[in-house]
Amino acid sequence: MEERRRELPPMDREAVAEQREKDQAWAREHLKQDWLDESFFRRLAADYGLRLAPWWKPASETRYIRRALAAAGKDGEWFKASFGCPVKDFCIFNPRTPAWVAQAMVLEMASLDKNNSFDYREVI
Repeated sequence: MEERRRELPPMDREAVAEQREKDQAWAREHLKQDWLDESFFRRLAADYGLRLAPWWKPASETRYIRRALAAAGKDGEWFKASFGCPVKDFCIFNPRTPAWVAQAMVLEMASLDKNNSFDYREVI
């Protein structure tokens, strides 16, 4: 069977690099980058086999949080029960949180949930 490769649209590498530089400059100014438990967060992500979001991506890009939920085998209802609000509201309430930290928080809560075998549905 012949392997088919799809054609990707041409990309202006200079424009992409320029946008990334702008995003990184914004992140340096607006996102908290120093986290005392960074090594724990990174080890936890490795345990779940999750590649964390780039440091300059804000948590408001919720696709990263949803990837962490999927890696942990959890859903939006679990998130709401664990964090007290939906994903979108969590991002609004934590504007200085990078996406990689939000992902790690999800994994940390999921590991606590797994270790304590707490069923959040009993509380709702």
